[in-house]
Amino acid sequence: MRALNPGSPGSGTGMKKSGKILPKTQGDLARLAGVTRVTVNKALAGHASVNSETRERICLLARELGYRPNAAARAMVTRQSKAIGALLINTDPAFRLYNLTTYEIILGINARLQEDGYLLNLVNVADLGDDTGRQSRVFTEHLVDGLIAIGRIPDAISRHVQEMPVPCIWADGNTWSAEHCIRRDERQAAALAVDELVRLGYREIVFFGSPTLSGPDMHYSMVDRHEGARSAALERGLPFREMLLDRDDAAAWEPGRFKKILSKTTGIVTGDAVFARRLSDLAVLHWGLKAGLDYGMDCCDDSRMILQFYPQLCRVSFSRFDLGFKAGEMMLDCLRQPEPLCPSQKLSGQWISGETAQKQPVAAARTAAGTGRGR
Repeated sequence: MRALNPGSPGSGTGMKKSGKILPKTQGDLARLAGVTRVTVNKALAGHASVNSETRERICLLARELGYRPNAAARAMVTRQSKAIGALLINTDPAFRLYNLTTYEIILGINARLQEDGYLLNLVNVADLGDDTGRQSRVFTEHLVDGLIAIGRIPDAISRHVQEMPVPCIWADGNTWSAEHCIRRDERQAAALAVDELVRLGYREIVFFGSPTLSGPDMHYSMVDRHEGARSAALERGLPFREMLLDRDDAAAWEPGRFKKILSKTTGIVTGDAVFARRLSDLAVLHWGLKAGLDYGMDCCDDSRMILQFYPQLCRVSFSRFDLGFKAGEMMLDCLRQPEPLCPSQKLSGQWISGETAQKQPVAAARTAAGTGRGR
């Protein structure tokens, strides 16, 4: 290795620290390593054209001397920022990240991008408003190499994103097409919830969910859960009922509406854990009925919050971290290919047994069948 005299004028190297020279540029590091600047650039990028021994030697020297590449300079040369934007919706400015399930997705995205040296920048849709003329610098200065849109994004913003000259992955949102999208298979989750209730001997299915099953403010998940539960029940020849309720409407939760629904042959599929918890509390408080003993209940969704306030709930689970990780992988695939073809993906849920649905006696099932239920 060719050594450089640190005291020589015009050496161009950085300041000395503990007798070592701190390189400021890749040219400095190249002179210290005895190679060309192009070789240093490729070695630090992990390029296969540099043999492994030289690459390891350069990377080790860079670590020993505390060299850090200048991101701005690298972007000028490569025309890449090594940054990805995560586009989020947040309707309440008082709680900048109120949805913890979104945070799980973000952690997964970041974990995958970090493996390839990318940074993740958060862009809040609420900061953009409906006027795309008032835009984040991410949009106006093209500070990212790509965007990952998470959740329900307003149509005006979606159209603008689709016109940007960078790839976009749509993660767990209402946008769906043959390419560049990834979401949970919520119809499969609801069908799995129905199948587990049927396997345990319940002979009537009741779905509890939101009253609004269409429109821009409704996330696809509740719509697909409702349709998945209805289709699965009817395909299995079971009676199907639906209770579509506003969570915040006290009149909708008037107790008298529900007692006649709860029986040992009734299996209740809830759209999310909020409906499950509220119905369970109401049944215990007013009639002393307990899920799993007096009626069956499961849920189409799972989250870390459920582990805290309702861990005994039978449910279908998705790893939102894995969804985010796969979204990050899809983005990297798009960046690697000059003409990216990135097929969309739907992730299947896994069943988690709990205490809110139990195996029913055969006699109860026969009684239901004898009264016309289950036909």
